[in-house]
Amino acid sequence: MKPYRVGILLGILSFPLVLQAQAGGSRKVDGYPNTYVLGQPSGYNAARKWPLLILLHGSGDRAENMFPIWRTAELTKNVIVVALNSRNPQGWDGEDEKAILALIPQLSKEFSVDPAQIWLGGFSAGGFMTAAVEIQHHKLFAGAIIMGSGDPYARQFKEEYKAAALTDYFYLFVGEKDPNNPVMKQTDKNLDAAGCKHKKFVEAAGIGHTYRPQDVQEIGKWLMNAIQEVAVSSELGKKDLKKRLDEADRAVSRQEYGKATAGFQGVLDTAGADSDFGKKATKGLADLTKKAEDYLKRAREQSDPAERGKLVAFVLEKFEGTEWAKKAEELKP
Repeated sequence: MKPYRVGILLGILSFPLVLQAQAGGSRKVDGYPNTYVLGQPSGYNAARKWPLLILLHGSGDRAENMFPIWRTAELTKNVIVVALNSRNPQGWDGEDEKAILALIPQLSKEFSVDPAQIWLGGFSAGGFMTAAVEIQHHKLFAGAIIMGSGDPYARQFKEEYKAAALTDYFYLFVGEKDPNNPVMKQTDKNLDAAGCKHKKFVEAAGIGHTYRPQDVQEIGKWLMNAIQEVAVSSELGKKDLKKRLDEADRAVSRQEYGKATAGFQGVLDTAGADSDFGKKATKGLADLTKKAEDYLKRAREQSDPAERGKLVAFVLEKFEGTEWAKKAEELKP
């Protein structure tokens, strides 16, 4: 780990926009003074694995201001979003890098994080830090969202730069009038020269050193597509999807149908319906649907209240947390 400090480049302060901070939402990285704000996916269920996006703010900004704009509909539904604070509001350094790396296993213990889907993003000073950390530790990350900044610090890791460019996903965003625009355009060229296969460069017309809600919306769409690609193409992603399908199948054999449903749905959401993994998950869900509807049909047709109650209780227990359990509630005698 080489020492470096990422603060103000070209004399630019880093305020993308002013937003009301989320009160009372800060947590602390174990063993470090860095705090963070976290948002769980709206349908979070520990029975499935979830992508993790860690965001780094710009110089002079804080995580509490950055976080709300990243709670788009797609990200709120599908991704664990975390905005991290640097120790010094004016920049990021090697101690902050340690906190970023420590945060990943901490969150993985607390939440069901997909190890193949850990993403890093940042704006301005946070973008420079994002590039440096993602490239130096590229085996930990699926990719990076680098905004209003570039790769000057990351280029010191020459071998890691080449390796990351070949495997990881990069979204480069910069305003047309951003003083860091030339730096980002050079970053785009550098990644091309390194053989980068998965990259998108966006230059936002008419804006300077900032980004807007509509820009985050587009980034969210790109991220969801990239998550699916990583899931079905990378070795770690494929290994994880196979493991999750196996776990769902074992849950079916134990009649833990609610857990199995969450597992199959998670694979489908991650891999997409057209992939082999998605097709297997779709079949698993269809089989569970047929099974649940059969029990519900028998319950509706049962004239004996006691027998009907047993069938309803079975669905409530075995399909816990599913839409079928909700339907069974309506059939209680």
